[in-house]
Amino acid sequence: MLQLEKFEKQYVKDLVKILNTDDVLKERLCPSVVDKITEDEFWIKTNDWITKRSSKYFVILINGAVCGTISLSKVRNEVFNCGYWLASPYWGQHWGTQAFNMVLDEARRHGIHILHGHIPINNIVSYNIWRNEKASFEKKGNQYIATLTL
Repeated sequence: MLQLEKFEKQYVKDLVKILNTDDVLKERLCPSVVDKITEDEFWIKTNDWITKRSSKYFVILINGAVCGTISLSKVRNEVFNCGYWLASPYWGQHWGTQAFNMVLDEARRHGIHILHGHIPINNIVSYNIWRNEKASFEKKGNQYIATLTL
């Protein structure tokens, strides 16, 4: 069972462990970063990011286990970006799709009308998640900019 929970301090230890040890995820997210992040750094930087971007930031739990995050961050008025990451052992099992659908419901509840996503060209799974919701795409450099009208 998948749940989205508001980002709280109790989840930081597990999120940091994933970010520091999941080499497959790290390669996908940011291959040039080799430094490990501390729990305090993650807590402070994430809360700063949430505040600056008027973000709704959720922890993804699968069967009670912390396995990633998903967020809605404000661009302007009713336009938001959606970003997410999931620990690699959970890939290919439709958990990302479920989390995305849950955050779409959250977006609708908050009156968000347009969502954007920045998808690396080699991330076919994320591309398909957005495509299945009828997003449009613009290729920019090594990524697609997805736009979804809610």
